[in-house]
Amino acid sequence: LRHPVALLTGIGALLLLVVVASLRRAALAGSLPEAVAAQIDNDLQRTYPAHFLWREHDAGGEPVGVQMLRSVLRSYALLDTEVRYCQAMNFIAGALLMYCREEAAFWLLVQLMFDANLRALFKEGLPLLQASLQQLRELTGTHLPRLAAHLEASGVDVSLFATQWFMTLGLDCLPFDASVRLIDLVCHEGSLRPLFRF
Repeated sequence: LRHPVALLTGIGALLLLVVVASLRRAALAGSLPEAVAAQIDNDLQRTYPAHFLWREHDAGGEPVGVQMLRSVLRSYALLDTEVRYCQAMNFIAGALLMYCREEAAFWLLVQLMFDANLRALFKEGLPLLQASLQQLRELTGTHLPRLAAHLEASGVDVSLFATQWFMTLGLDCLPFDASVRLIDLVCHEGSLRPLFRF
């Protein structure tokens, strides 16, 4: 097994639903450290405010999208105690919620984080982000030397414009249809390589 989540894949969908339901109950019951829960709650309303899930309110007056996103992100934070939550995960989870039910969105997020190694984007120190930015610097220097020289002469590092791109998989800076296609490619290839080709 590459990671504990792989066990769930072999056990089946029924067990997955039980696990997700228990994580959801624990997440909503306050089993998460308060600082993590507060960080998640800060990002809920501003994730996709124009989408109908964030405009449609339940009987209690809270947007349905906010409730589902809170559940998915808090459940993930309980599952992955090394990463917990990092700003930008909300865009990925929110986009998944637009296309599938809450439980499936949670499972897809888990698969992206573990199988495509997006966890390394969000781990302390952001190791995959740092490696991706360095790779972008090198590729720019090799394939676009005039641009690389201009950026360097202007004191502009690629991190100023590419950090957001990598962290959100383009979800907050590309047309939504294009960024969803990019997520499809990341899922298919199991890496961030599509971000370099897009």
